[in-house]
Amino acid sequence: MNNLTVKRREIAWLALGCILVMSAYLIPGALSGNSGFPLDDAWIHQTYARNLATFHQWAYFPGNTTNGSTAPLWTFILSVGYFFNLPYLQWAYFCGGVFLFGTGFTARVLLNELSPRLNWLTFAGALMLTGEWHLVWASASGMETIFYAFCVVVLFLMTVLKKKNWLVMGLLVGLMIWIRPDAVTLAGPLALILVLSKESQKEKALHSAYFLTGVLIFFIAYLLFNKSFSGSWMPNTFYAKQAEYAAMLDENWFLRFGLVAFQPIIGGGALLLPGLVYILIKSYRLRAWTGLIWFTWWLGYGILYASLLPVAYQHGRYQMPAMPVFWILGLWGTIEIISMYWRKKKWAVPVKAWGISILAIWAAFLILGARAYTVDTSIIQTEMVTTAKWIATSTPPDAVIAAHDIGALGYFGKHKLIDLAGLVTPDVIAIIRNEKELANYLDTHGADYLMTFPGWYQDLPSGKAVTFEPGEQPDSDPMMVYVWKSRK
Repeated sequence: MNNLTVKRREIAWLALGCILVMSAYLIPGALSGNSGFPLDDAWIHQTYARNLATFHQWAYFPGNTTNGSTAPLWTFILSVGYFFNLPYLQWAYFCGGVFLFGTGFTARVLLNELSPRLNWLTFAGALMLTGEWHLVWASASGMETIFYAFCVVVLFLMTVLKKKNWLVMGLLVGLMIWIRPDAVTLAGPLALILVLSKESQKEKALHSAYFLTGVLIFFIAYLLFNKSFSGSWMPNTFYAKQAEYAAMLDENWFLRFGLVAFQPIIGGGALLLPGLVYILIKSYRLRAWTGLIWFTWWLGYGILYASLLPVAYQHGRYQMPAMPVFWILGLWGTIEIISMYWRKKKWAVPVKAWGISILAIWAAFLILGARAYTVDTSIIQTEMVTTAKWIATSTPPDAVIAAHDIGALGYFGKHKLIDLAGLVTPDVIAIIRNEKELANYLDTHGADYLMTFPGWYQDLPSGKAVTFEPGEQPDSDPMMVYVWKSRK
């Protein structure tokens, strides 16, 4: 009964922690009237979700099916809110908070499994992970990121349990591909864990069949889903993002990798490095491969993005789902080091100072992250949402709007759009960085207005009259609406 009480108390503290950190990020925006999302892509999910619930169509524009959503499973979850007429912002925040809690709770179980005799330290580690500023930002972002991170931690836990269900793990990997297609990389560490297990060859073959079956069930369905709506096996975003940032691949690869790999140590993660190194060395000496394999996946995930999509904007949101692996390994090693040395007179002071420093930096970055979230959301609300609402009310209903950021435009307006990022206008992907061809495309397809940040293109808006400019944010270039073609 006592153990059950402790578990309930821990659940209550984790839930309270989630509520407090989410409130710290969301309340400033609510008080200033800038409640929303910190990136425009969140409005793309909202638009797909609303159209799915309202028109029963997988479409950005009703009547025109297309697949510009990389995370259909997240869009399905958001559509539930529209189906039951729930406030869409609150529903998105609630879902994010649930998965943040799930991440912390699962990390609690995982850390306790890794260090079962250090109960209070593993709980403290889980509580810290719940308040890690990257994850809180992701939870309030309206994006699938925290859902993906939660599933990664669940999968990590399943691989350290003595009794493993390989069919369920395969199904989870396949399901995660519906959150983001790069989740297919998770098949690698699980396959390696199975190969290095002490099972007989017969058991390995049987479990491999179970695992592969589970993955393929959802993976094949995902491919067919994309093919039916976009004509290609992957969503439009998969190709559009790579085309858009292809020029970055000319930069030094090591600099690109460093930029990507640096993201999880911005904050308390920097002081977890000694613990990470310790646990990797210990795992190697004991031939306990699971932790090493998961670290290799995190490393490989960074290599993949450094090689194909080396971007770290929006606080490294593409790397955020993999970050909990880095932090959990670092926390695991840190917990073990502190437990060994904090009572020893020689080491007590430096070890306690180390622990206090981790807590202090964690808290400081939680506050800095809240400020960053407020600024990010304010920029989107002022530049994207305000401009989208102006276009919806101040331009002719039959006007054609060309824009690089279509999230808020699609949600708040009903105009025909030309998506210069290629998410819902895949024809643009082939010429996405060729401004001369883009100009010809806009002329050919009857664009009336161009909405973009002035610095995004070098020549495309040149000579075009500005018809609208929202209030400029101090940390952002102003969005502008140009008259592309005069309507007489």
